[in-house]
Amino acid sequence: MKCKGVKFDGTQQPEVATTLTLKPTYEECKLAGENAKVTPNGCGYLFHLGENTETFEAKMDIECPDAEKIEIDTPECKITIPPQAGLGSVKFTNEGAEATRSIIADLNIAGFHYVEDGAGCANPEEATANGTYSGEITVKGENAAEEHKGIWVE
Repeated sequence: MKCKGVKFDGTQQPEVATTLTLKPTYEECKLAGENAKVTPNGCGYLFHLGENTETFEAKMDIECPDAEKIEIDTPECKITIPPQAGLGSVKFTNEGAEATRSIIADLNIAGFHYVEDGAGCANPEEATANGTYSGEITVKGENAAEEHKGIWVE
């Protein structure tokens, strides 16, 4: 699946933290050439910061409220992605300085579980564990007035 736009939203208090939760919104997605609607259902990605090196390694969890799952719908296939933990790998890199600092997150997640349901699916009614999620996102800090505030990992 490829999407033209993915936006993430999260809140972090002005203090040191070892985790960061971001909730996605997906725009204009296609799966196997067909339009796909992605519904997160309140699910988000929880990043656990690891060791301090030139880049900061992290693991990612998929967290959902109650019994919710991420849903991906095409005309003939529905894919559901349940909550799961300890997915890797993610690398965070600091960019910029002072108030303009931001974080670049390089996502190369492999091996997450999902279920396909429908005649148009590659593996109908089968649970698989070969999902991948890759891309690069820029995490910027803003205050309530939407003014850029520096954010970084250390």
